[in-house]
Amino acid sequence: MTPGDPIGAHLASLRARGIADSTVRARRYRLLALARRGPLLDQDPAGLRAWRDEMAATVQACTVRTAVQHICGFYRWAYAAGLVERDHGEGLGDALRRTPVPHRRGPDPAALRRYTDHLRLRNFSERTIMHRRYCLRALDRRAPLLEHTAETLGEWELVTLASCGPSARRNAVYHARGFYQWAVSVSLLQADPSAALSVPRSPRRLPRPMPEADLHTAIVNAPPRIRPWLMLAALGGLRCCEIACLRREDVLNSQAPPALLVHGKGDKERVVPLPAQLLHEPTPLPRAGWLFARLDGRSGPVSAAIVSEQCNRYLHSMAITHNMHSIRHRAATAWYAESRDLRLVQELLGHASPETTAGYAALVPGEAADVVGRVAARPFGLAARRLA
Repeated sequence: MTPGDPIGAHLASLRARGIADSTVRARRYRLLALARRGPLLDQDPAGLRAWRDEMAATVQACTVRTAVQHICGFYRWAYAAGLVERDHGEGLGDALRRTPVPHRRGPDPAALRRYTDHLRLRNFSERTIMHRRYCLRALDRRAPLLEHTAETLGEWELVTLASCGPSARRNAVYHARGFYQWAVSVSLLQADPSAALSVPRSPRRLPRPMPEADLHTAIVNAPPRIRPWLMLAALGGLRCCEIACLRREDVLNSQAPPALLVHGKGDKERVVPLPAQLLHEPTPLPRAGWLFARLDGRSGPVSAAIVSEQCNRYLHSMAITHNMHSIRHRAATAWYAESRDLRLVQELLGHASPETTAGYAALVPGEAADVVGRVAARPFGLAARRLA
């Protein structure tokens, strides 16, 4: 019998095999993109080959190879599970195996190198610059960046970005617009070809706080390496990237009250009160340097990806379906329930806009029901008195 959610069933089988959470997310992205062409279990080999060839015309060979491996893995699983009569992915990667994949990328186009220098002068973070370079290099593979027209960018938007979600499309359009507006400002172009690109509306996301029972179970049973990371997310609302780059000098435990100096996105700093539970953690603080150094013998802090992956893998091993970021949602929800001050929660989370914070702090269901109930009772009482 065909399950209602073959993608979810496949991803669950990957997690049960101990596949890394980052790999599971990558496979989910590819499967959802292919599913926009039609139900996965109804795809045929000819349609899959057409999908592969379309992708090969717009992205690097190594990206195509990875995507094909993900899709072939899904159809091998579906065939073994009896969901399809044959393995539709069989032979899909044969042509790719005969195509050599370059081990190194070529240099950035001169205009892109100038643009990244401009971003650094404006103090953009290296992470933001990396995302912009990735998007613009993909656009350059379709045609040289400075030779694009409004028509070719419109085709890029309709063909390439159609398989992406609203947030990814929005970011890609912003990256392209930023480059072409800069190119016009420095006289590399006379007109901005990206002016007609449409920016998708951001969907309203509801908060996804981790339930208190799950959080308690996770923290009580966490290994010594992971427990402080969970505590910092739950009690301090820190992102994984903020946890990873903490230094001993950022722990201001000698002042009253104790606090953490947090280095957030865009190199923005904020001060978060340090709860007593974190101060009394059994893991001793280093005398100086990184709080969470690498364990592979190399210098530097643990990466944000490692913090996220290890915490999420641990949570899933405890049969907790939420992830590390939902613990940050839980912190925002608890702070708002206690203070009723969205501006305070915004500062604690390091958000630039209160609208972003509103997507983190969930309403308290019981209180919301009381308010709705009290207001709903009023018109009926007024109507009854009028009728009398």
